[in-house]
Amino acid sequence: MYVEINRLRAAELSDARAITSVVEAAYRHYVPRLGSPPRPMLDDYEQVIARSQVTVALDRSAIIGVIVLDRNARGFFIDTRWST
Repeated sequence: MYVEINRLRAAELSDARAITSVVEAAYRHYVPRLGSPPRPMLDDYEQVIARSQVTVALDRSAIIGVIVLDRNARGFFIDTRWST
């Protein structure tokens, strides 16, 4: 499936609900295989937005993807979450 990304922008706290929906769509098929939701499905995206650099991908005005850039003791960590 091809999705056109019209633009990228920094996530805002008001995007948390839409980001949660994108993450659930991207990861829900793993739940039966893993027996539990993957970690991205458990995150509180208001907290993620507050503590990390979060960028959303937009198709017109709809959030269709998200990338989270975080830093830990070992360096930077990039976490991609896309819906299809």
